[in-house]
Amino acid sequence: MPELPDVEVFKHFVDDTSLHQRIARSAILHPKIVRSMPGKKLTQLLKGRKLENTHRHGKVLFIELDAAKGWLWFHFGMTGYFTSGKKQDPEPENHIRFILKFTTGCLLRFHCSRLFGQAGWAADVEDYLLRHKLGPDALAMSQKEFIQRCQNTPGGVKAALMNQSLIAGIGNVYSDEILFKSRLHPQHSMKSLDTATLRRLYRNLRSVLMRAIKYHADPQKMPDSWLLHHRHAKATCPRCGGRITRMTVHQRSAYFCQSCQRKRA
Repeated sequence: MPELPDVEVFKHFVDDTSLHQRIARSAILHPKIVRSMPGKKLTQLLKGRKLENTHRHGKVLFIELDAAKGWLWFHFGMTGYFTSGKKQDPEPENHIRFILKFTTGCLLRFHCSRLFGQAGWAADVEDYLLRHKLGPDALAMSQKEFIQRCQNTPGGVKAALMNQSLIAGIGNVYSDEILFKSRLHPQHSMKSLDTATLRRLYRNLRSVLMRAIKYHADPQKMPDSWLLHHRHAKATCPRCGGRITRMTVHQRSAYFCQSCQRKRA
């Protein structure tokens, strides 16, 4: 599932391929993708608009449009991503759900095989965040805000990191990576962490996410010392040689090292 680093890469992709282009028309190829208004109304609203700016918050990408005074937004679900091309190119047959066709002849395609991705219209980013109850972006929040929000959060630390109303942008894979770097068991109580541990957790959160962006969210470019390469049954910990264990946390698979991520009493 695309998480914050993936969506930041998608943002850069739109910036590089589609920003400042004007929409000649758009095509919605599956009605399930469009939220917040009827698909026909969205295509009418987009026609003739120019892509002015992009903004990412957590796992959501916002594209600002001129004149319309609003934002086209995308949530990538489990399998969403963008490609670009020209209208004379043969269409790739891999689950295209939404296309922006620009006056230059270029295209921006939204692919989503499992149809969990979404697109829609928002008059204002802050209003969208409030309506969807999203917390601060994981890379935008200060250490002080992070500590304040975490100190009284019930439940385990992995569930807390993935709680989008607490911190927006972190999902299953990167929560495991952050906890691995922090030597914390995924079920360790969040509100029992002392200030020094929360500071370390914050530093590792930023480090993991920023390095993942640097690697273009491509696992093949990430160091073998990362847990990401060892998230499978009976794998060996790249740090201590201990056994990597899988458990279920809030209906999601969590991977951790039994030796260097022991659960505290």
